Parts: sequence; C-alpha cells; structure tokens
Amino acid sequence: MLSCMLRSRKSHPVVRRFELVALIVVVVGLPLAFLVPSTFQGKFYAVFSVAVLAFACGGAAALLVKREEEAHSAAKLMDLEAFAPAGKPDTSRWSVELLKRLEWKRFEELVAAYFAVLEFRAESIRPPDNGGSERGERGVLALKLFKESKPVILVGCQAWSVYTVGIRPVRALLEAMRAQGIAEGAFVTSARFTPEAQALAAKSGITLIDGADFLAKISALAPEHAAALLALAVAGDFLTPTCPACGVKMAARSNTPYGRKFWGCINYPRCSQTFFGALNAPS
Repeated sequence: MLSCMLRSRKSHPVVRRFELVALIVVVVGLPLAFLVPSTFQGKFYAVFSVAVLAFACGGAAALLVKREEEAHSAAKLMDLEAFAPAGKPDTSRWSVELLKRLEWKRFEELVAAYFAVLEFRAESIRPPDNGGSERGERGVLALKLFKESKPVILVGCQAWSVYTVGIRPVRALLEAMRAQGIAEGAFVTSARFTPEAQALAAKSGITLIDGADFLAKISALAPEHAAALLALAVAGDFLTPTCPACGVKMAARSNTPYGRKFWGCINYPRCSQTFFGALNAPS
C-alpha cells in the first residue's frame, strides 16, 4: 500500500487527496500500532485499525474535494447561464438594463455624444490595447473634452457588466489629470460607485456619474437630443463587444472542461483579447 501511495504518477485530484490523507494516517499510526500494544494480538488489531482509519479518513477527504469541484463547476456555469438575460433589451426607450447591456465601445461613443450635446468636443484617448474591461483590470481613461480648442476635462468610462466601480479606477483618472495638468475630471459608468470612490472624487475635482445619474441627465436633454442618443446607442450590433486591440467585433468561444462561454477576438491567436461576463454572455 505504501509503495502504491508513494509512486509518482499523475492522477485525479480526488485520488491524490485520498492517497495523501491515507498516507499521513498510516505513517503516524503504524509506529504507534507496533509500539503501544504489549501483546501480538494487540499489535495485530492496532495495525488493522490503522488501515481502516486510513481508508476512512482518505475517503472523507476525497469526498470533500469532489464536492468542492462540483460546486466550483456549478458556480462557473452559473455566472454566465443563471444570470444572463434572455434576448435583447427593449430598445424603444432608455432603461438601466439597456444601458448595462451596451458593449464598452458603444457606451463610450454614447458618453462622447452626450458631452457633444453639451458643446464639448470629445477626443478619444484610450490606447488600442487598454479598453473594454467590465471589471476594471484595464485602464478606464477614455475621453478628453475640449472647449475652444483647450482641454478642460478628462473622462473615464466603465461599462458593460460592471457592478460597482471602486477607488482604483477613480485614482487612475486622478493621476492622469495631474499628469496632463487638467484640473477637472468626470467618471461615467453604467453601474454605481463605492463609498471609497465617492470620497476620493469629492476632494479631487472629479464628477461621478453612475448609471441612474446618466439616464437622468439624458432624460433632461431636449427630446430630440435624447432620441438621437438612443438611436446611436441601439444602432446595429450594440451587444457584441469590440476587441479593444483590433477594433473588430468579437466572436463567441467556449473553453473546456467546464464549457464556459466567453467572447474572444476573431484574430486569435495573433490577438488574445477576451471578455467574460454575465450580462452579455454569448448564447
């Protein structure tokens, strides 16, 4: 049994856990089984008990690993399947769901168009390989707003299936403002901001616009401007994300062994950009 356990081989995690725990019990228990009992019969029963205990403990440990794997697999499928909305959102009017379903590039185009209505000239400043993250792993700096050819505001955007925007993206925007000598910033998201992000923005000259605020600001525009922004937002394919590196629509992919679906660049393997998320998961 010991030679079997100690043999180096590639096995399933459940089997490895069983072997490890059983081996520990045997290594600890066998010396005691031979040393403690004073009679041969006592030693025999002690060794037998150690063997039974080793199998029992190993089996229990293996069962726990198996349950953890099953729960992990179910969670991986759940985040895309259980919470993914069915079909397209209602495109006849503005709603929080519609705003959250806009892919990252369309959301930034919408933000630029909104500021254009306010008579700012918006210039995209997001590097090609630094955009479109729904969870903030990549940069968020998106737009520079001009008044009479002078840059006056830097704008950060975070869209798609983000749920909250924390302090790190807001701090990154603040650092960019300082580096470029621009005193005012704005951060627009389809979600909400954490209290820490709000506190930093309040003392840093940054205006935070969450999803509900943005919809309220659009609704406050003249009806023709609000309608034009809605038409821009829902024109064509506004759900499939754009590859931030290549500028093309991405394609549905599926990885193994869990079959989790995600968006991948059509230029793979030359481009390895991917998107995971629940709201706009591939069908």
